[in-house]
Amino acid sequence: YPGYWEESEKNVLNIVKKTIGPGTSQGRFLDAGCGEGRLIPLFADQFNEIVAIDPDQERLRVAVELVCDLGLSRKTQIKQVAIEDFEDNNKFDFILCSHVLQHVHTASVPVIIKKLRNLVKEDGLLCITTCHSTKNEGYFVKNFLKKSQHLSEAITKDEFNLLINSGESLPVHFFQSNELDKLLSSNELKVIEFRVFHLETGLQGVKNNEKMDEAAN
Repeated sequence: YPGYWEESEKNVLNIVKKTIGPGTSQGRFLDAGCGEGRLIPLFADQFNEIVAIDPDQERLRVAVELVCDLGLSRKTQIKQVAIEDFEDNNKFDFILCSHVLQHVHTASVPVIIKKLRNLVKEDGLLCITTCHSTKNEGYFVKNFLKKSQHLSEAITKDEFNLLINSGESLPVHFFQSNELDKLLSSNELKVIEFRVFHLETGLQGVKNNEKMDEAAN
């Protein structure tokens, strides 16, 4: 239905907002891989210090404009740096890493998870959104445009890693739940919520697409 992707994401992230609660309004928020900063406004009112990082200069330029337009410049730092290379003297109450892991080299995934673990406070919250495999294992695809059609083709792990930052197509890693669980638990991170949004197909027995979010979760 119209706006399904955006509404689905908002529904899940509003659960994260409730989990954070109002009590951390004096805390620190890191948007790790912020892109154009579209999710900064959603959490901005819950923190008095925001740090947004991304390696892409052009996308950060849009993020800077957005932060200025929203009047958040005084409490927001925007830095051009990859997550793996980011350093900060103080830890964060909340870290958001949205739609990053599925687009990085597979060797970088555990490095990023470890970095985020080192940056979050012991009682802090880490929210990761990424592509979830509904199969018994993780898998890889490449998305590309052909004759004005958006197509998706299955590829191997090696092909995926070769396509990273190549600009030829958009490679995507679909993670199996256990794959991420093992990475998180090995870094002493505990999963307290797992939610689904942006289903690619309908659900059996669900005729009304507007009920898909509720049924999936």
